[in-house]
Amino acid sequence: MNSWNFWKDKATVTFDAYAIGSYAEGQYECDFTMDEMKKLARPGAPLPE
Repeated sequence: MNSWNFWKDKATVTFDAYAIGSYAEGQYECDFTMDEMKKLARPGAPLPE
């Protein structure tokens, strides 16, 4: 969960500089809209309204 950040309208996952590409490319981020997150989440997951 240290790689996840949540806002009212989206969630962002940040990947370490070595996780996907070379260190020189820096960190990568992947955004999910809150609508996408709610479709993927388990029932009762504590997501923003």
